Amino acid sequence: NKAKEVLPEGAKLTVVGDREMDKFEVMAQVPDHQTDFLLRSNHNRLLANSQKLYDFFATFEHAGLRRVQLPARKGRPEREASLEIRFGKVAIPRTSGVAADLAKEVEVHWVEAKEADHTVPKEKKRVHWRLLTSHSVETLDEALQMVEWYSARWQIEQLFRTLKSKGLA
Repeated sequence: NKAKEVLPEGAKLTVVGDREMDKFEVMAQVPDHQTDFLLRSNHNRLLANSQKLYDFFATFEHAGLRRVQLPARKGRPEREASLEIRFGKVAIPRTSGVAADLAKEVEVHWVEAKEADHTVPKEKKRVHWRLLTSHSVETLDEALQMVEWYSARWQIEQLFRTLKSKGLA
C-alpha cells in the first residue's frame, strides 16, 4: 500500500510473488487501476466451476513453447529448458475464513509453464510454474510476458541473497 501512495499518476506497478503470496486476500485486494499482481500458485483450490485448479489447467493443450536458460542452483547445474505454455481465465470463490467484506469471487488469468519431458534430466525435478495474475492474458505473447516477469524474480532473489550473505564491498 505504501508503494501505491508514492506512485506518480499513470504509473503501473506489478507485485510479483512466490507461493507464500497465493492468498485470496491478495487477489481480492491488490488489483486496482495502478496495481496488478503476478504470483505463483501454491494451492490446488476449488474453482467457481467446481473443478480443481490444477485439474482445470490439465484440460488445455499447450499453446506454445518457450526456451529458457535455468541458472545453476544448489543440486542443479545450469541448463536450457523448453517450457510448454498454457493459459486461460478462472473464477476463484472466497473460502471460509476469509473476511466477508471481500468479493465473493475473483477472476484471474492463469499461465502454466511446464518443462517438456525431453529437457528434464534423468532423476531431476521438472520446472513447473503455475502463475496467477490480474493482468489480461489473452494471447501467447501475453502469457510469455508473465513467464518472463516471473523468471526475473529469481535473479532478484539471488541479488538479495548475495547482499544478505556478502554485503556490499
